[in-house]
Amino acid sequence: MSFALLRHFATTCRSTSSIYYRRTFVTSLHLLNETNTNNSSSTTNSIDSPRTVTLIPGDGIGPEISNSVQKIFDAADVPINWESVDVTPVKSADGKFRIPLRAIESVTKNRIGLKGPLATRKK
Repeated sequence: MSFALLRHFATTCRSTSSIYYRRTFVTSLHLLNETNTNNSSSTTNSIDSPRTVTLIPGDGIGPEISNSVQKIFDAADVPINWESVDVTPVKSADGKFRIPLRAIESVTKNRIGLKGPLATRKK
């Protein structure tokens, strides 16, 4: 039911003027489905089975946007378990800034994520 609603939305997007929004939404829908069928830890390939999606809330307005997207997916009954991670660079022993290992592991494990806007680090 929930993905039927998303597919209907994707069909509606085909009639909109913005190719970017159509492509982004349809690609996201495809990746959600692909993640479900390719996830080796998944015991079922049902399209309505919950998926774990890495959530990178972002900076500035990012957390607010990410929260709104979560509410939209919840309202549409999309079966998603959100795994929130922080990607704020941390300074390692060698003095270089790196993305936390937990964030990299989450994206690698889940194979799909939602990223809010991030601030650009100034030198």
